[in-house]
This record gives sequence, structure tokens and C-alpha cells, in this order.
Amino acid sequence: MTTVANETNGDNAVTIQTEAWVIHEGEGDNPGPTKLVREEWQLNEPGPEQVLVTPLYGCWEGNMGHALERQPVDICKQRGEKRVVFGNAGVVRVERVGAEVTTVKPGDNAILFCNGIPDKYGYPKRIFGYDAPGTVGLLARKTVLEQHQVIPIPADTQYSLPAWAAF
Repeated sequence: MTTVANETNGDNAVTIQTEAWVIHEGEGDNPGPTKLVREEWQLNEPGPEQVLVTPLYGCWEGNMGHALERQPVDICKQRGEKRVVFGNAGVVRVERVGAEVTTVKPGDNAILFCNGIPDKYGYPKRIFGYDAPGTVGLLARKTVLEQHQVIPIPADTQYSLPAWAAF
């Protein structure tokens, strides 16, 4: 496993260490395909309306293949980041919640709603764990989500958690 320091936004102290499968920015105008590399990653502590989660199950989204192929773009360059953790669909377990979170509590299972940057109507302009800058996708062992990005799974659901991952 490689250890590489990641950039932080400076808003919160970096205090959570995790592992993630990472892609790095390509070199030149046409860098070609990349590979996932397992590295250490640091997360900011969750803010008041954020939750710390552990990904349990995911599904391979088409955009993940695009990111690896760097087609149509190098997602790292588009986001302005040297390295990126993607993964924008799956089931997570809530570990910790910010003081203003009302939708979930620690121990809840939830699905990720991948709206990374909404427009004025709430529709996604950028996708969490793909082209939304500063997001750390579900290919990390832990990540931080906004409370609007977690949809609780009913405790009495008739479906398995892996089935919810394909939602």
C-alpha cells in the first residue's frame, strides 16, 4: 500500500485516517488508461450536517469505467485534484453524525444518494464520488456524506443489503 498525503480544504482539521482505492491525475494531454492503487487517505471530521459512514456494498457504475479509461475526460484534471477516490452507488452504515443531522443515526444502514452538487431545483449538476470536487467515494473504507446524501433503509425491509446497493 502506498502512502500519499492528500490535499484538504482547510475548513476542518484532518483527523480520520482510512484506506481507499485511488486514481491519480494523468500526465500530458492524452494520458491513457489508469489503474486503481490502494493508499492511505485522510478525511476531515464531519461537519454539523454531515455523517461519517462505512461503505458496506457497492455497485460498479458506468462512470467508474470512464474514470479508469480517462474517457471522455481525466476526472482528476476535471476536478482539479492530483488523486481521486470514486464510487457513487451503494449501501453504507452510519458511524457518526453531526450535531444538526436529523435523517439518520449511528448504526443505521442507508443508500447513497449521489447528488454531489445540486442545481437550484435540487437536480444533480455534479455527482458525489465522480465529478464533484472534494468528494471521497465509496471505494474508501470510510467517507463523509452530507445528510441529504443518505437515504435510510427501513429496518424491516424484505430486501437484503446487497440488493439495496443496486438501487
